[in-house]
Amino acid sequence: MDTSFRFVREHILFLFFAKGQNCCIIMLLILNFSRLILLGVVHFYSLISRTDVQQDSKIQESMKILK
Repeated sequence: MDTSFRFVREHILFLFFAKGQNCCIIMLLILNFSRLILLGVVHFYSLISRTDVQQDSKIQESMKILK
């Protein structure tokens, strides 16, 4: 995954020299925001799965108490 970002960065630097500074800045911003969004989604999913596991263990404990 890290190599793909390096590949994209190399192309962005090429665009910087070929097309101009504005295009390069826009592409770097898009790359950084997409990385942040991906990290946010992974973090949110891990929080959801952690709370599901905690709720499952609480349900199992309450079932043991009821038996």
